Amino acid sequence: MKKILITASGLGVGGVERSLLGLLQALDCDKYDITLHLWSHDGELMDGIPQDIRLLPEDNRYAALERPIKDVLFSSTFPIALARLLAKFITWAKLLIFEKKSFLLLRSMRYSLPFLPSIEGEYDLGISFLTPHDPMLKKVRAKTKIGWIHTDYSTMECGVDHSFEAPTWGALDHIAAVSDGVRSTFLKVFPDLEERVKIIENIISPELIRQQASSQVISEEMPITSGEISVCSVGRFCYAKNFESIPAVVQLLGKRGLVVKWYLIGFGKGEALIREKIKDHNVENKVIILGKKTNPYPYIKACDIYVQPSRYEGKAVTVREAQILSKPVLIPNFPTAKSQLEDGVDGLICPLNTEGIAEGIITLIKDTQLRSQLAKGASSRDYSNRSELKKIYQLVDLD
Repeated sequence: MKKILITASGLGVGGVERSLLGLLQALDCDKYDITLHLWSHDGELMDGIPQDIRLLPEDNRYAALERPIKDVLFSSTFPIALARLLAKFITWAKLLIFEKKSFLLLRSMRYSLPFLPSIEGEYDLGISFLTPHDPMLKKVRAKTKIGWIHTDYSTMECGVDHSFEAPTWGALDHIAAVSDGVRSTFLKVFPDLEERVKIIENIISPELIRQQASSQVISEEMPITSGEISVCSVGRFCYAKNFESIPAVVQLLGKRGLVVKWYLIGFGKGEALIREKIKDHNVENKVIILGKKTNPYPYIKACDIYVQPSRYEGKAVTVREAQILSKPVLIPNFPTAKSQLEDGVDGLICPLNTEGIAEGIITLIKDTQLRSQLAKGASSRDYSNRSELKKIYQLVDLD
C-alpha cells in the first residue's frame, strides 16, 4: 500500500483549513496509507479528521511555531523564539533600509528549521498543504514532494522576495495551484517553474456542508424580518478580505432606501477597524459582527445574498460553500475573480470599490429573477471537485 504524508500548520477555522479537511475526508484510505502531520493540534476543526487517517503526535517544537513568541521565549523551545525574533528583525530591517517587503512566515520557518526534528516515517508522496513548505523539503523523507499555493501572487501584501522564496519552490517536484488564476499569477513571479505547476482545485463535500447547514437553529442571531434583506460574509478580518469597507456600502444602500442587515462571521486583527468603521458610518444596527463560528453554514443558508468583498483571493472556499447552499453570490472583480465563478451564471462580479459592491447588491435586491437564476445556476453544478483526486493519485502511483 502506497504511503502519503500531508503536512500543515493546523486545523483552525479558515477556508484553506476547511479545504484541507475536504481533501482528508475524500482520500481513499482503503487504497492508500494516509498520515497527517500538524504543527499544532489546537484547531477547532480537529474533530473532522477521519478516523482512518493516522495523526502524528503533536511535537512541542513544531507547536512553538504557532504560539506567541512571548510564550515560547521562556520555555524549552526558546531557540525557536529567538529564530522567529531574528526573522522579524531582518524583515523589518529590509523594509526600513531597502523598502522591500518579504514573507515573514517563510523567514521564520527558514531560521527555525535547525531546531525542528525530522518527521517520522518514509512516504511515497509528501503533500505540504500550507506554506511555508520548508519542513516538507528538509524534514520529510518522501519520493515525491508537492507544495500547494492558495493565494494570488500578484497581490501579496506581505511582499514577494524572489531570491529568498525561489529555492523552496524550485526544490519541490510539483506545485499545486488551486485555480488557473492562482497558477497564472504565480508564474508571473516564477516563470521558470511552469512545467511543475499543476491545477488541483479545492475538494469540498457538498453533502457534509448541506448537512451541517441544517444542524443548528440560528434564528436568534439572524432573525428574519419582513422587508429586510440579509447579507452574509465569512472570512478572516484582515486587509485581503476587505470587510472594513462593508459599513460604507451599507450606508450607501440606506441612502438608496434599501433595508439591509449584513452579518459578518470571522475573526482577526482587523476587527477593531471594522467596528470603528461601523461607528463612523452610523450602521451599528445594520452591520452585525457574529464572530468566529466553527460551523458557518447555517448562517450562509439563512442569508438572502452572499457577498465576498475581498481585495484578492486565491480560490475562496466560502464562495464555493455559498454556491453549494444555492445562494446568489456577489464578488468584486479581483484579479482571479473569473476563475471563481461564471459571471451571470452561478454568481455576479462587480467593480472592486464601495460603489461597485453597493450597485451589485442593489441589482440583486431589485432583480429577484436574477437572484433566482444565480441560485439555480449554482445548485445545478457539482462543486465537489472529487475528480481532482485523480491528479493526486497519479503522482503517488507514478512508480
